[in-house]
Amino acid sequence: MSIGRAIALLFAREGATVGVLDLNHEAAGATVAEITGEGGAAFAIEANVVREDDCARAVREAVNHAGKVDILVNNVGITASGRITEVEEAAWDRVMAVNVKGALLMTKHVLPAMKDGGAVVNISSIATLRPRNGTVYAVSKAALETLTRATAVQYGGQGVRANGVLPGEVWTELMVRAYPSPEEAAKAREERRLRSILKTEGNAWDIAHAALFLAGDEARWVTGQMLVVDGGSTQHDDRMG
Repeated sequence: MSIGRAIALLFAREGATVGVLDLNHEAAGATVAEITGEGGAAFAIEANVVREDDCARAVREAVNHAGKVDILVNNVGITASGRITEVEEAAWDRVMAVNVKGALLMTKHVLPAMKDGGAVVNISSIATLRPRNGTVYAVSKAALETLTRATAVQYGGQGVRANGVLPGEVWTELMVRAYPSPEEAAKAREERRLRSILKTEGNAWDIAHAALFLAGDEARWVTGQMLVVDGGSTQHDDRMG
């Protein structure tokens, strides 16, 4: 289960009409089919978030389907490994475009559609707190957090709240593909679990529930904040078992 899919399913189960945006229309359609199969309401939008015309069209489609937009979750993201001296310019441009520019453009075009206020939830990462080898990724997510706070400050008077979720090392279906063999994936999975001070594995649903809280009425007085959901791994002392 991916984080984006879990968020879409959970929001739909809570009664939201969900617009599932993806570069791959077939992938978006699969999530929509799952939601509607459960009796929920959803529609697919094919768009490339690094293109402003696509973002503007995506918002128009959402308004046409639902009449307005109450919630925006910016969850699109890509990564690149490498220390500072290993960063390639092309990788920098690609990651910054998707992770930062994409969120900026979607937020830019959604804000006018939030006529009665709304909530923006940006999915960041604990990489901003512990930047190790993924330099470009960590920097892009730090920029996303600043965009979150800027949105909160600039549009709070419009009734818009903006917050972020910082996922820890959750295990998703995408992680399996990052390893050359099932055995190596299993080993990495166990190592990730043990980095949690709770010694439990995080999953996509943990992030989805955090996003749901920040988007909902229970968080009506919460804005400009970053919620860390990592099983305490950022508090972990490597010298401890």
